[in-house]
Amino acid sequence: MTSTIVGQVVYTQSFTDKMEQRGLTWNKPSEDFLKVFPLDRDRFFDYDLVLRSDDGDAEIRVVSYDPDANLIPNVEMMARLTTFATNADTADLFIYSLSEHLKHFYNATWVMEAEFVPKEELTHYTKGTMIALYREEYGLILNTIFHDTGKNINAYRLLFSFRNEN
Repeated sequence: MTSTIVGQVVYTQSFTDKMEQRGLTWNKPSEDFLKVFPLDRDRFFDYDLVLRSDDGDAEIRVVSYDPDANLIPNVEMMARLTTFATNADTADLFIYSLSEHLKHFYNATWVMEAEFVPKEELTHYTKGTMIALYREEYGLILNTIFHDTGKNINAYRLLFSFRNEN
């Protein structure tokens, strides 16, 4: 049991350091507990942090990109999204530009959200939601939520925001 706890502390400290570098704030959900899950990569990507809800209803996979990475946020989001989403003809993919109110909440210059059906080889969950946040001086963060029921999905959408520098 000790090795699991030590592994989780090291894992979260690594992400905590990245949060500081990326100017991110953690907005802890009040209704649910999240556990660090020790998956740092799958056959598709590397992850900075993977969390699972206490009841197993959702899994959150987070990737952050350095501001010096010379990336275009919407292109990076679409590249990740097309890898995560199934290509089945019957599966819908929705992409939304979020409101100014949410942009202000996230302290981001660019915010997009997508809803999709994930590939079966990626996760056992049947739904996916990706929130992409970008701020020029801090970079890009992709918060991808896999779930079945949508329970607490609104809280998981708001897990991260950029620090308000004002």
